[in-house]
Amino acid sequence: MRPSFKKKNPIFLLAAFFWLPFSLAAQDLDSLLAILESHRNEDIYAILGKGREYHMLYAQAAFQNRTYFSGRDIGIEQWNVTFQTVYFYRGFSAAAATMIYSEFEPRWNLSLVSAAYRHTLSRKLPLDLSLSYERYCYHDPDDSLNGAFPNALQLNISVSRTHWGAALNPALFFGSGGAISQESISFYGDFRIWRKNDLRLRFRPRLSLIFGSEISTYTQFPGDPDPQETKIYGLLNSAIEMPLILHWKDLDLAVVWHFNLPRAPGSDTEYEPTSLFGFSLGYLGAFSGK
Repeated sequence: MRPSFKKKNPIFLLAAFFWLPFSLAAQDLDSLLAILESHRNEDIYAILGKGREYHMLYAQAAFQNRTYFSGRDIGIEQWNVTFQTVYFYRGFSAAAATMIYSEFEPRWNLSLVSAAYRHTLSRKLPLDLSLSYERYCYHDPDDSLNGAFPNALQLNISVSRTHWGAALNPALFFGSGGAISQESISFYGDFRIWRKNDLRLRFRPRLSLIFGSEISTYTQFPGDPDPQETKIYGLLNSAIEMPLILHWKDLDLAVVWHFNLPRAPGSDTEYEPTSLFGFSLGYLGAFSGK
């Protein structure tokens, strides 16, 4: 009689790894637009003027010297470049973004479009609520993720104070592969550390906790033809960002250090911490609306 034993084998939802860079970028832009909309940033407030409505357009190009998915090293050393643009007016925003990976084939690997609406629940706190829909397109025609989870609905609840803020961001990804969820909680600071004429230097650290589900298989013996699968929910990654942002008129230049503490919930698998450097260049344009 064959001895009975149990072996646990984690199978990770790789789709979530590809979504994460865009999810975090969307949160950053959403936070920026929230500040612009409410005119809480004193510099923007002074430029735009009290009580006026403005169309705003923000474009950004960003580079990272390493690529990790949910903070995990998948064994491919590569850099990535992201191009994003967002239009915003009276609570409504529309965005488009695309990402290039140095070692994937094709290199132009992923694009997305999104639409969102933001509503201020309380200006005294202040507390904001936004709902967005995102559509993902993988440019490899053989990529199974094209039909599996190409859609996302995201809810963002955020609090923005003068020098700090926090956000809760649950998301549901769905398609022919069914539906899976991913949630994040983030906390950030916002400190002006230097100013001279039109130059302003800010420090905006952020801590993000990323939660999601993974699937583990349980087998009674090696080669078991009838393994059992269990979905386990938990903390996937703790991410720390340390950006220095230099503003000059309508331009911003950021240098960022990222540090990740990835983990596999419900598994004995251990991941090494990862880190990377990045920089970005952005432009903000605004013109008066009716």
